[in-house]
Amino acid sequence: MPIVSLVIALVLLVLFFVVVRTLVGLALAVVIALVAGLIAESVVGAKRRNPVFSIIVGFIGAIVGAMIARAFSLPLLLTVEGLPVVWTVIGAIIVTAVWQTVRPSAN
Repeated sequence: MPIVSLVIALVLLVLFFVVVRTLVGLALAVVIALVAGLIAESVVGAKRRNPVFSIIVGFIGAIVGAMIARAFSLPLLLTVEGLPVVWTVIGAIIVTAVWQTVRPSAN
C-alpha cells in the first residue's frame, strides 16, 4: 500500500509542477498541501498518518476546493503559485471527512 501512495504522490507532484512551472513554486505547493492536510486531520479528528498521506490529501483538497469555488462563483481568495490556500484547506477538510466516513474500520 505505501507504494501506491508514493505513486499517487509522484503523479500529483508532476501535475502540479506542470501548473506552477518552477521548482520553488512546486516546493511551496507541497508545503501548502502538507499544512492543509495536517489542518484537515486536526479539524476532522482523524488519526495522524504519514506526511505523504497529508500531502496527497492537501493536493486532492486543492482540486476539490477549487472546483467548489468555481461551481459557486466564489473568489479564490489567497493564492500562492496558483494554489488557492483557503480553498485547499476547505477541500482537504472535506476529503478527510469523506475518507473517515467511507474507510473500513481497523477493528
